[in-house]
Amino acid sequence: MEAWTRIVLKAASDEDLAILAVTELSEKIRHLYNLALGVVALYLAVLALGVHGVYIHLIASAATAASIYRAKQWRELLTLVEEIISGDPPMGVRSWIDRNGDDLIFIGTAIALYLYGLLHSLGILP
Repeated sequence: MEAWTRIVLKAASDEDLAILAVTELSEKIRHLYNLALGVVALYLAVLALGVHGVYIHLIASAATAASIYRAKQWRELLTLVEEIISGDPPMGVRSWIDRNGDDLIFIGTAIALYLYGLLHSLGILP
């Protein structure tokens, strides 16, 4: 992560490096989101097979949370590069929601699916 931070800071003076950083960071974020959704889907599949255990819930929640946390860290670097490139002033709440709406939808979907599986395995939901 430190190496990417240095690259992001150097991107202020080199446009090609900035474009490369935006592309690579976007891919890293997308891969982490796909990993989180894959973990949640695997978790639901294991629960559908009738396997219930505390460790399954803990591992699924830890892996999903770790993936979302890492994606958030990479997203901060990507936002920094985008601000360096565009030179935009700080955003208000409405523009922040418009800009990060996809991330909010992804995180909401992952959490909703995880909670559904957890509540189903505890017998609260059918």
